[in-house]
Amino acid sequence: MDAELVRGVGATAGIAGVALGTLVQILRPMLQKRVLGTMSKANAYKLLRTIVVGCLIIAVAGIAAWLISPLSSGGNDNIKDAPKINQSTRGECSPALSGVAGNVTINGNCGK
Repeated sequence: MDAELVRGVGATAGIAGVALGTLVQILRPMLQKRVLGTMSKANAYKLLRTIVVGCLIIAVAGIAAWLISPLSSGGNDNIKDAPKINQSTRGECSPALSGVAGNVTINGNCGK
């Protein structure tokens, strides 16, 4: 594969560009009729249909993974950037918290 082509496509379109460039390099001989020209029309159609369906499945899986990935982190990406706040309260059953981003757990025997 031409390294200059991969470098150019990768710089322009990132990982998706590298994947597309690789796919084009792999399919180029077929598109130039070196492989498809020796097959019957029915077999060539089946091969191209299989390639297109495979590419579609991979694309849909990639989009699904891209959409699901923020959900797997809990969607709390802003918590890591939240300021750290130290607070303390005194007295029985008197937790008072303000300006807290994220989950808070308070353990105590309040109401005995």
